[in-house]
Amino acid sequence: MADIWILTLEKRGCAAMLKSGATGLAQAFTLSLSGASYHDSHLEVSLSVSDLHREIAFGGLPIGVGVGDASARVRIDDENTPYFEVSATGTLYACGGGCLAEPITLGRTPTKLDIKITNPETAILYIATSRKHLEQLRSTIHVSEVMSAPAHESQLLALHRHGSAMGGLPMWFWFFL
Repeated sequence: MADIWILTLEKRGCAAMLKSGATGLAQAFTLSLSGASYHDSHLEVSLSVSDLHREIAFGGLPIGVGVGDASARVRIDDENTPYFEVSATGTLYACGGGCLAEPITLGRTPTKLDIKITNPETAILYIATSRKHLEQLRSTIHVSEVMSAPAHESQLLALHRHGSAMGGLPMWFWFFL
């Protein structure tokens, strides 16, 4: 089983990380859980929007050699729509689904980035060391439709936050207490 995980991580662009020991293995595992993979000089996060019904965070993802680490957090706004808060330890650049908007500069302060869905499907977040690289990438991604991520149903969010679609703790918890 471990061999399959190692092979999977190697094929998703993490071969160099795995050679660096336990820290590299932890970073590669984080990449796997976040649906991220390295491609020609950038990182792509390809989580399915339907999986973004809870807030999650992943960080410490190295971008470039000695340039900086990226951190991303999926948040849910007041209208139940998911969005990213992205930050970096060095100067990095990011753009959303399809990379159609101008790349934004990342720093230590988290920056809000709306999640976009494209047709055909593309990654929902791109992070690179070069603004020019993301601008060039934009011209190679061909999409016919771009839309904002849909809002999730309140009942689904309540179920994941509280264990019950009605909110609060489930009845069996209070019964056993």
